Amino acid sequence: MAPSNAIAVRKRPTMPTPFHVNDVRVPTVNLEFLQSRTIEVVTQDTLRYTFYVALLAQRSTWLKENISCASKGPLKLDAAGAHVEIYLHFVLRGTLPVREVDPVEQFDLLLGFYCVATKVKDAEARRTAMHAMIALAREKTHKESPLPSAKAIKLVYKTVPETDRASLFLIQLVADRDDASWMKTNVARLPRKFLANLPLEKHSKNATIPMPSESVDRCDIRKFLDEEEQDKEEGQAKDETDDAGEAGEGGDDQ
Repeated sequence: MAPSNAIAVRKRPTMPTPFHVNDVRVPTVNLEFLQSRTIEVVTQDTLRYTFYVALLAQRSTWLKENISCASKGPLKLDAAGAHVEIYLHFVLRGTLPVREVDPVEQFDLLLGFYCVATKVKDAEARRTAMHAMIALAREKTHKESPLPSAKAIKLVYKTVPETDRASLFLIQLVADRDDASWMKTNVARLPRKFLANLPLEKHSKNATIPMPSESVDRCDIRKFLDEEEQDKEEGQAKDETDDAGEAGEGGDDQ
């Protein structure tokens, strides 16, 4: 029998205020999942988590293939434990953990979650992260409008291309805020590609990515969601299902 505790947590993540994620599908944790085998997930900082294979493998083709390859050993994810833990929480419960922390840390954790989802090619988790970041950017309860740290922005640019939706969101967010103090503190640690595309007075001559006319606070969030990737993932899943059905019919004919 698999352990009753799906995630072996070594430390609890601190995490954001509520997000707009009501449209996210909640995985069905039924007896089939609870009776499935478990696999150890190891992060880049050597934290270890135990998770149900059946739940994890359904998230993406990448995870399914890598779990299969790691059948006799741990599944290694090149990501920080705090970010992987948020992802596993999302896979298990279909929601993000809700805790009160500094808004900068909220952004950093969400960006880390987005990077994990990108690495494992989980389109639904990526969309959830974007929804949450936009909701955080639009919150009016903070004394100052929150911005992520330079370290988190660097992680995003290390993980995804500069044309990725998260990269575009960060550029627009920082441009909207136009916070001179934040720029002065972080400019030396920000990725060059990020600075080159900021449509601020200092960098406008180098900007290669056109900015939308509307701000993050007023924009249609759908432009930041990877809907094309979702369609591609769903198409691949349908093709795999159809192929499996055809193979079964062929076996019956024989």
